[in-house]
Amino acid sequence: MERLRTLLTPQAFTRLWGKSWVNLNAVLDDRTPEELAQARKHIEAGEASLDLPLAAHTEFDA
Repeated sequence: MERLRTLLTPQAFTRLWGKSWVNLNAVLDDRTPEELAQARKHIEAGEASLDLPLAAHTEFDA
C-alpha cells in the first residue's frame, strides 16, 4: 500500500484506500516487534497469502 500511496494523488488514495490504510496501521501498531519479524519471515518464505478483492489486484499489480 505504501507504493500505491506514492502513485496516487492524496485525494484518490484517501478515497480508495484511506480507511484500509488507517485500519492496517492500527493493527500493525498493536503487534510486537517479534510478531512483525515472524510475519515477515512467513511472507518471504511464501507461506502467507493476502485475500484481496479482485479490483485490488489490478491496483497492486501496477
